[in-house]
Amino acid sequence: MDNFLAHTLLLVLMWFGTWAFFYFYLIGRGINYVKDAEVTTLYFLFVSVTMLGLFGDRLAPFLDDYAGLPFGILAVAFLLNLGIYYYVPTFFRRPSVLIKKYPNEFFLALDSRYLISKTFDIIYQQIFIILLVAALARIGLSVKEITLAFALLFSVIHFPLIWIEGRLWGIYFMTAALLSALFFPPLILQVPYGFIYTFIIHWGFYTLSGMLFWVFAPMLKKR
Repeated sequence: MDNFLAHTLLLVLMWFGTWAFFYFYLIGRGINYVKDAEVTTLYFLFVSVTMLGLFGDRLAPFLDDYAGLPFGILAVAFLLNLGIYYYVPTFFRRPSVLIKKYPNEFFLALDSRYLISKTFDIIYQQIFIILLVAALARIGLSVKEITLAFALLFSVIHFPLIWIEGRLWGIYFMTAALLSALFFPPLILQVPYGFIYTFIIHWGFYTLSGMLFWVFAPMLKKR
């Protein structure tokens, strides 16, 4: 158990280290999801593979009882994401003022390069989420207790975004993280291949957020 706790601590330290390097080194040097989508993609691919190499054995219980439905829904979600990134910029006016005002909120632009790089970012985050939920289950917590603990932990680890992204976007992402905490543990622990649904929810959050700003920003401007 001591070894397990040490590995879990290493997992959490990797999370903070990954994001500290990303925000303070890569973003600090002007490397971002859009302009340098290839670099960002390779970075999150690298940390994902590293995490799987260290902790991949903990994912085995979630890969039992194969279910095809989640993969079918994932394929539909993939097509919907592609459709939004293609059709929304085609039929709606670009919220240029909003994008210019918040240049670091890359999801606002609905740029296809962001869709690719952010996908690998989300894959990394989802691997961490599954491993964290597995760690909480390992110490004997119930699903309800894990959900509460997960909500607390996810709120804490997203709190620095208030300084990094600003109060408005920091609260926006913290609220989304808190709400996701209510769904992710039950889906991961109680639904066959439920982690795929959590990925779809996580993925859809950024795509739908971008779409909503494209659709409603002109209406707000008129007011």
